[in-house]
Amino acid sequence: MNDHEFLLRECRKIVEGIGKTFAPFCEVILHDLTNPDSSIVMMEGNLTGRSVGSGTTSLGLARLTDPNFPDVLANYSNALPDGRSFKSTSIGLRNTQGEVVASLCINIDISMMQALQHGLHEFIRTPQHAPVRENLHATLPKLKEEILHLAAQWNCSPHSLTSQQKKDVLQKLEDQGFMQLRHAAATIAEILGISRMTVYNYTKKK
Repeated sequence: MNDHEFLLRECRKIVEGIGKTFAPFCEVILHDLTNPDSSIVMMEGNLTGRSVGSGTTSLGLARLTDPNFPDVLANYSNALPDGRSFKSTSIGLRNTQGEVVASLCINIDISMMQALQHGLHEFIRTPQHAPVRENLHATLPKLKEEILHLAAQWNCSPHSLTSQQKKDVLQKLEDQGFMQLRHAAATIAEILGISRMTVYNYTKKK
């Protein structure tokens, strides 16, 4: 067995292993580029309709003729005759003299993944915006805590805040969704020392 035959024999194991691992979405092809017109010597899976004995593609010929062609061309886009999308990786294999003598090509059908991606995108998108912010964790104790926290920013007690500061507090409480709580207006009025009507008036004037 010469070196070329040994290389192809070892590559056959890789073809089988990758093909069976990623079946049924994967096609793996081993090309013997010393015979471009009938280069395919092994296939695992079939996406492109080719068979053992088929010739190499234009990319395979470019690999043979272009000295600057990359040894590994990974994840480039491709398309099946029926329009399905797939991605490909082509790996050039050299002999001990540095000559390209074979290639290993991996084609993966990604059309199902693209459909799944589109479905997931539609499922998770949130195009609508609620007219008010909904605070699902709001409680009256948290409301009281937040008022004290906001008042502390001015180094004041809630009662001693100015009218403008109380308006600012009410606006922030509304933005955080606290106004949806039952008895929120009464609680806020008591803590800030204003009437419930004033609470309603302040939140209406933005």
